[in-house]
Amino acid sequence: MPALLDYQNNQYAKQLQDEIRLHFQSGKAITKEWLSTAKRWLDGLGGIAGSITWGVIMLNFINTAFTYRDLTRDGDFSAKDIGKVTYGLGYSFNLLMAVFVEAPWAVIRDAKPLSIGGYSIGILDKSAAYWKARGNAVWGDAIRGFRGSMVAMGAFGIAATTLELFDVWDDFYAAKTSDEKHGLRIKGVAVFLMGLGSSAQLLAGVFPASAFTIIAMSSWFSVALMAVGFIYLLATMTLNYFKQDSVGWWLRKCCWSRTMDYRYDETAKGKNEEISALMEIQLSPQVHVKSTVRYEDRYLGKGDYMSVAVQNGAGVQVYFPHFLRGKSVYFNIVSSKRPWGVLPVEKIDTPIYEAFLNRGKFRKVEQFGMLTNKPTAKASEDFTYPLMPPENEDLIWESWVPLDKEATLLELQLWYPADLINSGEDDRSYLFQMELGTRGDTSIDGLAAMELAVKASSRTGSLTLEVAESTPI
Repeated sequence: MPALLDYQNNQYAKQLQDEIRLHFQSGKAITKEWLSTAKRWLDGLGGIAGSITWGVIMLNFINTAFTYRDLTRDGDFSAKDIGKVTYGLGYSFNLLMAVFVEAPWAVIRDAKPLSIGGYSIGILDKSAAYWKARGNAVWGDAIRGFRGSMVAMGAFGIAATTLELFDVWDDFYAAKTSDEKHGLRIKGVAVFLMGLGSSAQLLAGVFPASAFTIIAMSSWFSVALMAVGFIYLLATMTLNYFKQDSVGWWLRKCCWSRTMDYRYDETAKGKNEEISALMEIQLSPQVHVKSTVRYEDRYLGKGDYMSVAVQNGAGVQVYFPHFLRGKSVYFNIVSSKRPWGVLPVEKIDTPIYEAFLNRGKFRKVEQFGMLTNKPTAKASEDFTYPLMPPENEDLIWESWVPLDKEATLLELQLWYPADLINSGEDDRSYLFQMELGTRGDTSIDGLAAMELAVKASSRTGSLTLEVAESTPI
């Protein structure tokens, strides 16, 4: 099937290229002939089904699946998250119904009016039951299929656009910059226009003999929806471009910023906030996590065995700047999993913080990102007494934690001492959520706003990691 669809798409593209070349080689007056020629091209490409392929539909479903995965990583599948996934599915089913409507529409489009009782009656002038009663089952089935597909297509589209309009409205009032608000306005207009198009499709299904059917099944209607969809896509890409991490947001607010609207106040308090925010960025730790596995033999039958890798833990490295030498760092660490592989992420109750503390050692920064598949022994069992890195150098804390074989994420929360970083009234901390795997995962931004399971544990119940200054020789 994929090969057949690719062949069909290539044929559409080739046909369109040939038509364009022949048209301009014919020497016709472009201004006079453009409308009729463009309409013939669109009719030859099959209307809706020519512009909406199975590939686009599958991409929508895949995109919705990725959206669901990202939204449920924090374990909090909120009403806003449910809305995002729902309107993503709504758009996918809207496109799917657009394909199914083509078969009955082909019958309706080619049907010739009949003379009944001296009147010319078209196929849409009567109901499906009427044509069934007159023995024309093909027309009856076509009307029934057309109405059902159009109503479903319009309903899915209206539901999707309505939910997304609420989402855009909510994002608009939460936007930090005027650029984001402009992008959200454009996106909102595009969503509203798509909703109008879906309304026309719904009305065409409810009233098939009305002008809504002519509008909804017009080739130009499909072109207009494609143009609106393209604007929607550009607006979405622009909004993603405007998203900023902690560094980008600080640069927008600092005294060097080109925009005056977002700068810190030109007061002593504003200057302190600017310096404090910069310190939070500069002192942010980096985290590297890599799963360790053991190999188990699985019996396949008939005396055959297969060696399977089973996760038994993870090596963890935390990169600390040298400013933390001689300081205390407070931390919480938990693992989480995705039940059944599809449900929202949930915390695993098995504690791992003691292993993180007891099996750890300080190492030189050159070893950051270099983890083996061997679990490290407890520090109390290591009699090699490795030297600490020199006093004025950065260092890493390397440890190993045992994990459930179903664990998929590792979450780490770190607090610095108050004399180094002021955590504020909301007790800000560095948060990391790392994906477990044998290839390893590295994160350098612990200031991203995330709602994680590890945040349920307060600083009060956290453990303390003492960062020594140096090892005397």
